[in-house]
Amino acid sequence: MHSNNIKLLILIFGLMLFQLLINNLTVLYLDSLSVILVILLFRKNSYLKLIIFIAFFTDLMGHWYLGSHLFAAILLSFLSQRLVITYSLGGSLQKVVMISVFYAMLSGIMMLIGLLTHNSFINWVDLSIEVLVLCPIILWLFSFTNIRDIKSNLIF
Repeated sequence: MHSNNIKLLILIFGLMLFQLLINNLTVLYLDSLSVILVILLFRKNSYLKLIIFIAFFTDLMGHWYLGSHLFAAILLSFLSQRLVITYSLGGSLQKVVMISVFYAMLSGIMMLIGLLTHNSFINWVDLSIEVLVLCPIILWLFSFTNIRDIKSNLIF
């Protein structure tokens, strides 16, 4: 269990560095940590503390309003909880499509929050790069590092 946590932390740290480099050195604005947040919504057993931590950390990294990623993740969790079994039984193409669709919905909620607060605009190039390129790569990295489901200590 400790090796899974270390692998996940290394993956999050690597994606954080990637996001910082891309966002500061290019005209693109990519949100790679949100893809991890969406992937964790489709896991069978995930710690709520981990999802909250990643959501707040993503808000701090992207200069969003604190809690906006968590709000979007909570809204998406109502839809994703019914698709967890379908996700675990699906092939790699089905997983990529599900993660990409839910990431697009998360980005849509985030853009709606930005538009309501007069703080953001929709950049279709960034969104298409995130959905078509970044989501499959991060999902492949997540499965390549073989991060298994985190078992809960609760008895159901």
